[in-house]
Amino acid sequence: MQKDNAFKHLYSMARKAPIYQGLTPRELHLYRAAWREGYRSAAGKKVKPPLKIVYVKSDPDMPVLNNSAVVISIFDNVLNHFKISKNEILGKGRFEYLVIPRSMIANLIRDCSTLSYPRIAKIMNRDHTTIIHYIETKLKQTSIWKYNDNKLIYGNLKGKVLRETKKH
Repeated sequence: MQKDNAFKHLYSMARKAPIYQGLTPRELHLYRAAWREGYRSAAGKKVKPPLKIVYVKSDPDMPVLNNSAVVISIFDNVLNHFKISKNEILGKGRFEYLVIPRSMIANLIRDCSTLSYPRIAKIMNRDHTTIIHYIETKLKQTSIWKYNDNKLIYGNLKGKVLRETKKH
């Protein structure tokens, strides 16, 4: 009960101060940690901090992105480059000759379209966590992305896709 009151006191102080003026460094740390982690109210329920919503005005001069055309172009280019079929890519096999193109397809779709992880996963007949893994391995330069050959192939494929979809 004492911790809950201490938090309420800190929270009320912080709400009154626009830039947290008047808080000691310790109080400031407690306040931020409590909101980051969520805190337990007197009723014992965990309360999460409200999400910050940022609105971005869209530019009316920008072209509309056709996600389906981008995805078709990505599949065509990757499948032609690696000389494999769409059934193999969408299948269950986990051979290296299939994992590399799958990772490239997932990263290309993420980079060149506005599709979410679950939507990409549905297109590729995978779980969304697999798609997250593919994206993270590219960002961290691990797994297949350690090798410069794969990075060059990816760059070439991305260039082809962007040139093809720019025409639409």
